[in-house]
Amino acid sequence: MTVHGSPLPGDDSNLVVKAAKLFAEEVLQGKGGAAIELEKDIPLEAGMGGGSSDAAATLKGMDLLYGTQVGEAKLSELAARLGSDVPFFLTGGSAWGTGRGEKVTPLPSTRERALVLVKPDKGLSTPLVFRSGKFVMSDGKRAETYASGAASWDDREWAGSLFNGLEPATLALSPGTMSITARLAKAGVLGTLVSGSGPTVFGVAEGWAEAQRIADKMREPGWSVFPVKTLSTGIQVV
Repeated sequence: MTVHGSPLPGDDSNLVVKAAKLFAEEVLQGKGGAAIELEKDIPLEAGMGGGSSDAAATLKGMDLLYGTQVGEAKLSELAARLGSDVPFFLTGGSAWGTGRGEKVTPLPSTRERALVLVKPDKGLSTPLVFRSGKFVMSDGKRAETYASGAASWDDREWAGSLFNGLEPATLALSPGTMSITARLAKAGVLGTLVSGSGPTVFGVAEGWAEAQRIADKMREPGWSVFPVKTLSTGIQVV
């Protein structure tokens, strides 16, 4: 595998290679492979699911390449063996994750939201966040509330509903994240949250023009800033 745009190795440590090999072993019975080029735009150790989404895309790409049509259930089973969040990226949008997160039930999609992502230069290892013991386990009520009403909420209601149990651990391990959160709030976002295991923080903006304005105010050395829009779908074949 060849990787562009990142120093990420293209060997067996790469989740894309693991996904391709798993598909070849389980579906092709070891009788096929693929030459893969990865254009890596999402930063490493950023808490944005870059590796997991790439792995999901690889499974779907291998299925398309070989015309195996194994179905979503089989792809999801393979995806879960690669990582708890990999199955989500097969469908994307809004979803309810149970088990260890690998059992994904789609929810009604919310309308497009405008966000501002801010990532400090230094990344953060997901295993380190979990080993810290500083995360918070929730009782699931917040997720139930989100599932029942998010599709009809405006941007302010949606921003106020967000919760990430890993956020306390991320803030403790990456103190600079707190300054990003404070700066986003001062710049005018409706709410902030750590993305995944961090250290990226996102702020919810009231519309695309506002997201671009806030992003311009957040740019400074040591931070990568991205105004983005949410998607209602997962990986797409183009």
